[in-house]
Order: sequence, then C-alpha cells, then structure tokens
Amino acid sequence: MDSSSSAERSDYKDGSIVRIRCHQFLTYREVTINPGPRLNIVVGPNGTGKSSIVCAIAIGLGGHPKLLGRSDNIGEFVMMGCDEGFVEIEIFRQGRPNMVIRRHLKRDKGGNKSKSESTWKLDGKVVNQKTIQQAVLRTGAQLANLCTFLPQEKVGEFSGFDASQLLRETEKAVGGPDLLAEHDRLGAMEADLGDVERQLGAKRDKLEQLKEQNKALERDKEKMEQRKEHLEKADLCEKRLLWVKFEEKREATKELKDAHEFAKEALRSAEATLQPLEDQARAGVVSYKKVEKQTEELRRELEPAKKEAKNCLDKAASQIEAIEELREDLGNVGVRSLELEKKVAKQERALAEKEAALAQYDAAAVKLEVAELKQAYKEANECFQAGEEGRQALADKARQAKQSLDKVKRELGGLGDGLAARSSQLQQGGRKMGADALKLRKWLDSDGNRGQFRRPVHGPVALDVNIAKPDWIDCLEDRVPFRVWTGFVTECEEDCAKLYAELSRQKMGNTVYNIETGVLKPNPRNKYSELALGELRALGVEGLLEEAVECSDAVKQVLRDHAETLTTAVGGEALSRGFAQDSARLQSALLIGNGFTAYGKNPGGGQQSGWTKLRGSKSSYQEGQV
Repeated sequence: MDSSSSAERSDYKDGSIVRIRCHQFLTYREVTINPGPRLNIVVGPNGTGKSSIVCAIAIGLGGHPKLLGRSDNIGEFVMMGCDEGFVEIEIFRQGRPNMVIRRHLKRDKGGNKSKSESTWKLDGKVVNQKTIQQAVLRTGAQLANLCTFLPQEKVGEFSGFDASQLLRETEKAVGGPDLLAEHDRLGAMEADLGDVERQLGAKRDKLEQLKEQNKALERDKEKMEQRKEHLEKADLCEKRLLWVKFEEKREATKELKDAHEFAKEALRSAEATLQPLEDQARAGVVSYKKVEKQTEELRRELEPAKKEAKNCLDKAASQIEAIEELREDLGNVGVRSLELEKKVAKQERALAEKEAALAQYDAAAVKLEVAELKQAYKEANECFQAGEEGRQALADKARQAKQSLDKVKRELGGLGDGLAARSSQLQQGGRKMGADALKLRKWLDSDGNRGQFRRPVHGPVALDVNIAKPDWIDCLEDRVPFRVWTGFVTECEEDCAKLYAELSRQKMGNTVYNIETGVLKPNPRNKYSELALGELRALGVEGLLEEAVECSDAVKQVLRDHAETLTTAVGGEALSRGFAQDSARLQSALLIGNGFTAYGKNPGGGQQSGWTKLRGSKSSYQEGQV
C-alpha cells in the first residue's frame, strides 16, 4: 500500500484517518498506511495482514481487545518474538494540526498475561486511556457499533442480529446517540400508551362500578335524609318539652319570689310593731331597777330606825312592868310609898323622854312610804311582765316569719341555682358529658388524686361558680355553652396533659381549658370602661354579665374567653324599650355587632316576661327570647 502522506488533500473530512503506523504489531514489524479520503479496500490472500490493519485501528483508537474477538490480553498483539511495539494513528482536523494518537504495547516477559500493559501519547504528550477515548468520541468514531466497525471475528455475532437490533445499531451509526435516544423515547411512549389504554379500560370499569355504588348510595342518602328529618323533629319536640318545663319552673319561681317578698314585708311590719314594745319594755326594766334600788336604799336606811324603835318599845314595856310592880309594892308597903313615888316620877319622866324620842321616828309614815314603794314596784313589775309578754309574742311572730323566709330562700336556692340544677337535669336527661363531668370531679376529690397535679384543678365549671345575681341566671345559661359548663380548668400545661390523659383513660369527651398560672389576662377588647358603663346606666344598662358570678380567676378567664361574659351587657326593661325605639343609637353605644352582646328585660309581664337578647342590624334590631 502506498505510504505517501495524503493529509494535505482538501477532500478529507474532519475526523478521517490519514495515517496508520504499526511497529512490531501482530504480523507487521514496521509499516505505515495512508488511507484515502473516500472508500479504502484492502485486498490480499489469507495471512497477509488484512485483519491486522483493522486490529491496529481498533487498538490505536483506545478500543478494548474484546471488541476484536481475538484475545482479552493486550500483550498478545505484540509481534511474536518481540517484547513491545506500538500503533500510531493520525486523524485529520480541519483548520488545525492533525491529532496523533500513539499506543505503546508491552508484553510481560514472565508470561503473566495479566501484567501486560500499554501507555498512551496524544500529540506527543503522555496521557491516560480516558483522555484518548474522549478525544476519539469527539471525532464521531463508534468502535462498539458493528455497523461502523465490523471485525472478522464479529461477523457471526453481527449476522445473528434481529431487525430491532440492526435498526438500533444503524441509528447509532447514522444519527448518533440523539437518534437512538429519540427511538428509545418513542418506544417508551408506545409502552406508556399501552399502559394508558389499559388504565383507561380499568378506569372505565371502575367508573361503571362507582356508578352502581352511587345508585346504592343515593338510596341510602334518601334514607339518611328521612332519618335526619325525623331526628330533627324529635329534637324539636324535646326542646319544646324543655321549654314547657322551663315555663312551669319560671312560674313557680315567680310565685316563690312573691311569697318571699310577702314574708319580707311581714317581717318588716312585725319588726316595726315590736320596736315600741321593746322600747317600753326596756323603759319598764329601767324603772323597775330604779325603784328596786330606791327600795333597797330605804330598807337600808330604815333598818337602824327599826332596831332603835324595837329597843325603845322593849325598854318601855320593861318600864311599864316595873311601874306595875312598883304599884303592887306600893299597896303592900306603905313605908316606902314616898320613895316609890319618887322612883315612879323618875321613871315616868324617863318614859316620857323615851316616848318623845320614839315619836320622832313616826313609824306609820315610814310604813306608809314603804307601802307606796312596794305598790310602785308592783306596778313596774306588772308593766315589765306585760312588756315581756308582748315582746315574747312579737319575737314568736318574728321567728315564724324568719322561718318562712328561710324556707322561701331554700326553695329559691333549690330552684334558682342554675348551674348545679342544670348539671343534675342534664345528667338525669341522659347527657353523657354532664355525667362524665360529675364522675371526673368525684375522681379528683377521692384518694388524694388532686395531689398528682402541680397547681389547683377547677371544675366542672358548673360546680365552681356561685351566682351573685340570681335574676341574671337566664342570661348566663343562654350565654355559656354546655361544653364550658362541663369543662375543667388547669393552671399549667403539665396538669392539662395529665388531665387529658385521665379523660382518655376513662373514655370521656369533656374539654380541658388551660389558663397559665391561673391569672386573669389583660383584656384589650373590654370596651365597656367604668366611664362608659356610667354613661350606659342612663340608657338602662345595669352591668356586665361577669358580675353575675363569683369564681376563681382561672374559671373567670375561661368564661371571658368562651362565653364573652366581660363583653355582654345586661339591662332592665328601660334598655329593651329604648332599643325598640332607637336601635341605631343604642346599637352604637353597646357596640352590638362588634363582638359585644346585650340582654334586656322584657317590658311588662305574662308569657313575654324574661330576657331578650338584643342583636343589632342596619335598619332595625332583632330580638330573641331567652
């Protein structure tokens, strides 16, 4: 083959092989081949090295020996009897110097095929095999494609390709990787199309099944709607029954309130009648004590006079007896008559002196004065006794009135305690949440269970509030939801989690509210300041609904958050009448429609007595019976 260089010909295409040099490679000790720019044909008998040229091209362009089907050991491509050799290939590049690739082959001298090696040079510089493969790939050469490079040993393999494999190899040879990728994408799309069609068929079948199920569900829906309608009617009847019971209780409450007022009036009248008698009795006691004191003083003063008078009378009697004796002696003893007369005269003078002294005491006057004092004492004592009897009778009446008042209060307490009574009624009515609330309260109060919690646990709310204004209880019950009445309140997150765990363990659905540290939160929504309330009282507002309850700060905060007790105003009949006459002005004053609510008492009596919830609108106001 002509070995003259033909690289300068202008009809070479970029990437064409312009020179192949083999040194001690297979059958060639030294040869240089210069291919033409178009079709090159190598002709010769067997064994003259035609396949060696093909091997030189594959080995020189970085191909693996496996591509040739001869051997996997690169050392076996060195000429027999030599230890090393090389293949050098020059590739044409348009407008640039040609690229020269040299692969140096070395056979292992010890006969170890695995230690055979090769080294690379690109344009005279030592590089690795990967760099050579990248440079060859940029030229468009495809050594692994049997349509572009078919060694003699691979003819049998190539002939075994089916149409699909031939098409793929042809596409790689003609259109490069992009055409093959497009082919693969079309194949994937075709497979996806089959999958989509199968899915579409499955979905059609599923749609038919769903349609049949939908028909069955439509029938069930009609039955459920009928059931719902019946349940709503039953619920309405139950609410009407509760309303009738409520009206009966309200009438009974009104009668008890009237009885209470009558008893209070009777007690005031009895107290007014008793007061003068008590004053008179107290005056009689004072007079009696005064007379008794004067009598005692006179008794003490008369005691010496009585003793003196008694002594005088005793002496007078002795003197009279002596005179009588003397007179008797005078009749018997004449001799001594003169002496006796002298003694008698002397005794008579002494007697006269004693009588005169006795006369000074005037015993009758003293007795009269004592009798008068006794009569005054008796009259004072009788007056005192009469006053005491009157006071006792009035006290008995007052005691009876007080007993009647206490009875009325107890009856009112039993009927008006809306929270406890409501919990009892809900439990008796079969509402599980109310019964669960009482059950959990009992659990908290037993066996020291409250000791498990870090801070106090309140609840249920219905049992932890006191009604400070019984007249407002209807408004309170209307405003506070049932879930709040049966809820519990903790003061830290840890206690809240523990209580929820206990609720879950006992399978209860009650709500637990957590108010951290149990302190009231600042409330920026409270538009009803003290000054504003002072102005609203002139419109008939009596106060805020929060004033109706007495409870801990934690419970109070729950009522604020979930029942808006701090933003609900309560008024009397004047508020309802004013709202009916000028709803726009009162609506603006009461902030109705901005998260604030008001209740007004129904004007007049009868069946419309009670409370009305006032709700504002642009043109008029709406009211709902409570």
